[in-house]
Amino acid sequence: MAAAAPAPAVAEGEGARVFRACAACHALRATAGPMAGPHLQGLFGRRMGSVPDYPYSERLARGDITWTPETVADLFTRGPDVVTPGTRMPVQRLENPQEMAALLRFLEGATR
Repeated sequence: MAAAAPAPAVAEGEGARVFRACAACHALRATAGPMAGPHLQGLFGRRMGSVPDYPYSERLARGDITWTPETVADLFTRGPDVVTPGTRMPVQRLENPQEMAALLRFLEGATR
């Protein structure tokens, strides 16, 4: 009997799959045109509420969070209704740690 194959690492494609829920409102690039949410280009290291000409809710416009992998993970672990109360962002949570890690890896590469 052959040895069992090791469990595959979460593929880059997994992060893109998880991102599909976000893609309904957010483009990865600034050149994509207007959407319901701001584009995510340059996400990590950017202060929330700082994409020029995007009509942010009052809460996000106050901009007291800088997006990092940790703050994005917090947003989707606790939910935008808890992390940024008053936002217009729909409540979405991501409870699977592998999916969260895959999404963060995907965003780190796709939003540069």
